[in-house]
Amino acid sequence: MLAFIKDVLKSVFWAVARFFKRTLRPCLRRDILFVCESALMAEYLADVWQLLKDDKNIRFYLLESSRWKEGRPGTQEYIRKTLPVPLIRSRWIARMHWDLMIIADHARASLVDKKRCPTLFVPHGIESGLNLMNGQYTFSDFALDKKGDCRYTRMFAASYTNRNIAAEINNVFDDVTVVVGNLHDDKMLALAEQRDAIRSQMGFTSDDNVVLVLGAWGPQSLYNRMGDVILSQSRDLMGEFRFILNVHPHEYRPKPSGERVWGEYLRTQKKNGFIIREPDEDWIPYMVACDVILTDYTSLALHGTLLKRPVVYVPLPESLKNPESLVWRLYELSPVINDDASDLGDRLRQSLNDYPFGKLEELASQINSYPGQSRPRVLKELYSLLKLPQPETIK
Repeated sequence: MLAFIKDVLKSVFWAVARFFKRTLRPCLRRDILFVCESALMAEYLADVWQLLKDDKNIRFYLLESSRWKEGRPGTQEYIRKTLPVPLIRSRWIARMHWDLMIIADHARASLVDKKRCPTLFVPHGIESGLNLMNGQYTFSDFALDKKGDCRYTRMFAASYTNRNIAAEINNVFDDVTVVVGNLHDDKMLALAEQRDAIRSQMGFTSDDNVVLVLGAWGPQSLYNRMGDVILSQSRDLMGEFRFILNVHPHEYRPKPSGERVWGEYLRTQKKNGFIIREPDEDWIPYMVACDVILTDYTSLALHGTLLKRPVVYVPLPESLKNPESLVWRLYELSPVINDDASDLGDRLRQSLNDYPFGKLEELASQINSYPGQSRPRVLKELYSLLKLPQPETIK
């Protein structure tokens, strides 16, 4: 009986607290909750935190997750370093009034309720429109509630092409999707001015032809399908090219006994002259440093179009084909290597000497509608969701 009374009193207390916060909202601080399940999501949520962290009218909290321990080693430490805000446990979430919940993946969908508080989905990367995971991941059924409505108040998109992709999938995304450009792209474009210094720090000379090898994750990805033959051919081309190896962070996760963990295996390739981008390292300097990209269906390669980097693809299966997708458009104007990678050198030379850069530039405008202009657009949306005037010092 005593326990029951305590629970009732707690419920009443938190109901009254939420009521007063809503009532006094104009003169109180705003509380933002970050929902983050992985290190990759932390990277994109941190972009938002960096924009708002100096506003004294806003407080930030990070939902503590048991899934951090399920990721690759060091995940929890990386997330806490990237998002250094107070932690809050899930049992307290429903008891507090939130002014904005921000999420970078469709995980923890049960927590997302735009009727309870405004919710913002910040995509972890650029939605490519590729037929992957039973549909385009960002604008998929994962973004819908049980009634078929979008569970988010706002969803960011990098371009109007992205927004059109969303509308073609489901018209419920029309009212919630807003085009803001891409904060990561803006950082990349700014850092490109330091390209010579970055290449020098990485040990590259001005004459080096640097190849950035990008791999997604899963059985159809570059390393899982063709990793050994690509590494073998790359070793033979070392005198002409330098190679940076990059694999999706998921490929550092432990696998059942006997299966290769590609992230760990790539680390062993340093002895063969390869440069390895570690999963906790920013990918942007490596994109800036490279001269050409070798890739699969990862959307990370799309960012390189803004730097006018030519692209070479591994063969993509027909099951991924969607002529309207951004990845497939880039795939169709790029050289494609053989299944045995025997022509890797020829395709790299072709991309450097005879690439359709005019078409690449046109595609870049479809990938990002506001290069170098995302900050004011993102801030405008954030302060609108928070129902706060934007300070002059944060513009």
